[in-house]
Amino acid sequence: MAKNTLKIQKAYQYYCKGLSSKDIATLLNCSYRTIQGYISAYKWRKKHLPTNLALLAVSMLKRGYTLKMVAKQLGLSVSTISNYKRASTVKNQL
Repeated sequence: MAKNTLKIQKAYQYYCKGLSSKDIATLLNCSYRTIQGYISAYKWRKKHLPTNLALLAVSMLKRGYTLKMVAKQLGLSVSTISNYKRASTVKNQL
């Protein structure tokens, strides 16, 4: 039960950041129809949370996604994701 609640919360965060139900399903390893069910059942509205692609990209990298995978999921270039990663590393060293 708690695992499902955590998955719904993660799905909502991704949804608010502007990811499609198919992208969210890929990230959470479930069916996109499941995500669409969450959207319908909980009456989610688009973009309640501020979009911060840099934080999302870095968190995906920390979870083991490759630069190419993150770039494809977020619709950005690989070099942009690399820049986000480098900026995050520099910030953590300060």
